[in-house]
Amino acid sequence: MAKKLLIAQVATAVIVGGQRIVIQPGGELPDLSEHDQRELLASGAAADPEVQRAQSAARVQADKNARADFEAARDKVRAERASIAEADENKSPPPPPPPPPPPAGKK
Repeated sequence: MAKKLLIAQVATAVIVGGQRIVIQPGGELPDLSEHDQRELLASGAAADPEVQRAQSAARVQADKNARADFEAARDKVRAERASIAEADENKSPPPPPPPPPPPAGKK
């Protein structure tokens, strides 16, 4: 596996040149084995800035797409409501109710 630039997310103890050192959060981790890289990434103890940038760009694009979908749906609803309101304005009023029947006469 090619060397990846990994950034420590938590204090991480590693062995470099036979010496144990602790890399503080935000520090660049030294060259690690493929297994160590995979496990640190999986546990969240390390992050790959390239992957984070790609995920960030994907989130930005997804947000733009969601905004466009929302605006299109909102415009459709507004157009439907305007059409209904216009139809209601052009509609003639209902006819008045018929008069009540005359009361029954006494004989």
